[in-house]
Amino acid sequence: MRHAGTIHQAEALPCEHSLHLTVSACQRNTWADLLAVALPRALELAAEENQALRHALPRILFDHMVRLSCTLLWSACVAHGIDSSFTWLELL
Repeated sequence: MRHAGTIHQAEALPCEHSLHLTVSACQRNTWADLLAVALPRALELAAEENQALRHALPRILFDHMVRLSCTLLWSACVAHGIDSSFTWLELL
């Protein structure tokens, strides 16, 4: 996970060089960092106890995902004025 630093600046006296060191005490202590560790483990524990979570996904789920993706792509093309003389669903 990428982390962005805090934008800051230091000022030096005129005609003097400045060297400064920034130390952060909050590296890798965000909500995203916590959830990135906690959720996979929680899912692993739940799957160990609940057999339904280990069943294969139904094929129809993937069919719906493809249709949704094609519909969203077609809508984006129309919104941006890209030739939409055919429907993306014809590709299925």
